Amino acid sequence: MLSRCLQPAGSVWTGKIRHGSLFAISGTKQPIICSTQTMSDHMPSPRLTNLAGAFALAATDDMLAAIEAMSGMIAGAPAALATIHAYPGMSLDTLRKFLRLTPSGAGRLVDRLVAAGLTERRAGSSDQRFIALYLTRRGHSIAELVLAARRGAVRRPLAALTSQEQAMLEKLLGKMLYAMTPDRERCDHICRLCEIAACPQEICPVETAALAIQAGSAQRSKPRAKRKRDI
Repeated sequence: MLSRCLQPAGSVWTGKIRHGSLFAISGTKQPIICSTQTMSDHMPSPRLTNLAGAFALAATDDMLAAIEAMSGMIAGAPAALATIHAYPGMSLDTLRKFLRLTPSGAGRLVDRLVAAGLTERRAGSSDQRFIALYLTRRGHSIAELVLAARRGAVRRPLAALTSQEQAMLEKLLGKMLYAMTPDRERCDHICRLCEIAACPQEICPVETAALAIQAGSAQRSKPRAKRKRDI
């Protein structure tokens, strides 16, 4: 999933996309650092690097514009709706991590979604202290509009490729997304606007990378068996 403009919660309903700093465009307070664990030793040419950057920016612009036109919302709101749509009953803290917001920023965003009649808070069935987030019927409708807008914007440039080229690009994108996922937090952030049904978790390269990293960390954290001394 491409980077997007994640503005402060107070600007969710303004109707304009404001282009700001790198941090605003990436939607995080921290620069994005990609994993190098699977990077090739072959450096891409300057032209390939430039073309890839231009395509990523153009695709992001088209996707943001389509989402705004279709849903009437910008910033974190569309991603919040899409995420809760995919994972109903998630906690505010989990949503915050998906969107890389501060606790207060996530709380203000959800307040606005609740006030707009798109989201509702419910107490957990087993623990009344746990507050789960769900979309209302209208919230689901707008989330589906957001996903449809994203789908249409991304499909337009892909339609320029032949079926064989699309199949090859699908494999290459999976390989690159795997390399761009250094941890679980980055995995969730990348997938914040995903259509889970189109790329289930068992074949998602981002999820696969996160699970592999978690497994490696768990293996390294296991206590080593003490070796017997030779007598």
